[in-house]
Amino acid sequence: MTVLCGDTKPPPRKLDGHKLEGTFVQDFDADAVAPATGGIIKFCWDNNLQIVAYEYVPNDVTHCPTITGNVQIEIPGDTYGGDVGKRVTSDFAWNMQETPTFTAT
Repeated sequence: MTVLCGDTKPPPRKLDGHKLEGTFVQDFDADAVAPATGGIIKFCWDNNLQIVAYEYVPNDVTHCPTITGNVQIEIPGDTYGGDVGKRVTSDFAWNMQETPTFTAT
């Protein structure tokens, strides 16, 4: 990038690739089962485009590291519909707002 004074500067570092990604089961019936919590679909709709804190624990082993940070929630595009007679899932990829924090135990 060439700046106003004529110097050449490298472009700023982007956080491309820093995403919290996964697949969840569409749980439209969660309100009937657990009205106080709602479920992941309700959470996505209630928090669409909001920045929320997360904590990722890779498994339930006692001495397991955690990864924490903030992500921007976005309703997955494939949250609508699916195959008849199958449990429908949605893939998500939420943008992290900063480099995640890795904490070893």
